[in-house]
Amino acid sequence: MSKLTQSKALEYFHYDTATGNLVRKIARGNKKPGDVAGTVAHNGYVHVCIDHEMLMAHRVIWLMVHGAWPAHEIDHINGNKADNRLENLRDVPRSVNHQNRRSARSDSKTGILGVRFSARRNHYFSEIKIGQKYKYLGSFPSADQAQAAYLEAKRKHHPGGTL
Repeated sequence: MSKLTQSKALEYFHYDTATGNLVRKIARGNKKPGDVAGTVAHNGYVHVCIDHEMLMAHRVIWLMVHGAWPAHEIDHINGNKADNRLENLRDVPRSVNHQNRRSARSDSKTGILGVRFSARRNHYFSEIKIGQKYKYLGSFPSADQAQAAYLEAKRKHHPGGTL
C-alpha cells in the first residue's frame, strides 16, 4: 500500500471529472502545471509517478475523491482501462472485477471470451466459471453459437458483469 495521502494527491493533481484525467498542479522535470499527468502502460492502464512511486491513476483518483484507498480492486465498468471518469470506476472484489471481463485472454486460441475449440471433435464449446467451479454450457458447430451460450450464462450468473 502506498503512503500517498489524499491531501498530497490533491496538492499534486487536479482531477478533471469530465475527462477522467489527472492534471498537474506542480511542475516536475519537463512537465508543467496544466499538463495531463500519466502515461498509458502496455497493459492499458494509466500510471502516474508521485515522489518516485509509480501508481495506477484510477487508484489515485479514488483516493482523491473518496479520501481513502479502495478496499478492493477498481473495475473499469466499460472495459476501457484508460477511461478514469468516476462514473466508470467502482471498487469491487476481484471476483466481481473478473465477472466484468469483456474479452478473451491473450493466450486464447479462439480469441472469443468463454469459447474454446476442440480439434478432436471439430466443435466449439463454452463454459463459465461460477464461484470456484466451471459449468459446461455445451458443444456447438460454430463459434457464434458457443459465444451466444456463454453470453446468456454470463448475464445470468455474473451480476457484476456489464455485457
